[in-house]
Amino acid sequence: MRTFTLLLIFVLALGATAPGQVALVLDDFAPGIVFNADLPSAAYPVGAPSFIGPLPLPLSGALMPGSFPGGGLAVDPTTSYVYATDGAMITMEPHPAYLPFSPGPPVLIGPVPAPAILGGPITGIDVDPAAGVVWMCDPIGFAPFPLFPPFVALAPPIPFPVATPGGPLTGIAWDGATGSLWFCDAGGAVYNITPGGVPIGPQPVAFVPTAGPPICGIDMNKGVGPGSFPPPFCSAQIPGGMGICITDGVVVYDAIPGVVAPIPLAGPPSLMGGKGLDCGSDFQITAGAAPGGCLSSGAFMLPGLAMPAFVGPGALNALRLTGATPGTAGFLLADICPLPGGLAVGATGEVLGINPLSPGYSLTPVLTDATGNVAFPVGLVVAPPGFQFSFQWAVADPMHPLGYCLSDTVTVTLGLP
Repeated sequence: MRTFTLLLIFVLALGATAPGQVALVLDDFAPGIVFNADLPSAAYPVGAPSFIGPLPLPLSGALMPGSFPGGGLAVDPTTSYVYATDGAMITMEPHPAYLPFSPGPPVLIGPVPAPAILGGPITGIDVDPAAGVVWMCDPIGFAPFPLFPPFVALAPPIPFPVATPGGPLTGIAWDGATGSLWFCDAGGAVYNITPGGVPIGPQPVAFVPTAGPPICGIDMNKGVGPGSFPPPFCSAQIPGGMGICITDGVVVYDAIPGVVAPIPLAGPPSLMGGKGLDCGSDFQITAGAAPGGCLSSGAFMLPGLAMPAFVGPGALNALRLTGATPGTAGFLLADICPLPGGLAVGATGEVLGINPLSPGYSLTPVLTDATGNVAFPVGLVVAPPGFQFSFQWAVADPMHPLGYCLSDTVTVTLGLP
């Protein structure tokens, strides 16, 4: 019996890793909601609207709708705080994807006043957790700020050093792999600038023509870039796709190199324009669980992670299961890639997402606790960005034809914080 720990060592030794995370978009269509899309991975080779659908972000519902170009969205994976702004106010609240599995930040913050930079509302926001900095931009400049209010600039604001043919700046993204900043303007132009305000090569770096609303956000796919690896042999995804993402609130575009088609968001299209984009190291879900839950108990199991899957210092995570039958034996099934398309098992509607005949397959026995939960610890401190794996839970169920109830399948790609 191969355990998940052995699988982890096997994959790291091969360097079999791939990009693929989740894009979150704060939009004006539904206050208090973030729309989402799964970026390319072994589970979704060309990306897809998120299987789990839009996520609640209740505190952000207090923000002003229709504030374009004001607005932005960012996630600090080390604390699971989600920052949202309409340009005038900022909210901070727990990442909703992890609340079934971990309590998240203990304090809700905001709405609190957004800072002034050089002129106009805040139009973009992103976090550099390693430096303890949140970067913000307005239509004509940018500056670093502390991670918590009051947001007083840590350095003098920097006027944007080049002309922006597409109009005001509408997004900013910290690139931890290169130590630089990326920006977008409303017309779809993309820029790469040092934190000190020096253009990196000719600008704009790229231009993405769109037929929809104005571009409202940019972010890095944190599993792609220098130091990451190409897709594993078992994945059909295109190497390097969606490394830099921008959005208009309707779809997510590949800014560079533009080899992946735009990915629609899970949620209704924007009517008034979006407010921002974050490409987080979040887990992806593919169908596996029976629609009606486990036969014996009716329990509907939710799989996921304890926190975003970032690498480096503090990256102590856990593969999680909640909602299972308490005090019951089961297994953690894992592999480098999920089984393409899955395999239907019987008439329950369940889908086996992990291939037991794969050379990377592992099977680890587990036991649910008194509340029906499992937490399988994983240390990701030395793992490289881009490392990818998939897992699924099987919990004993005497009424099930196979003797086990299956969860949905989870695909994880590690990213820089």
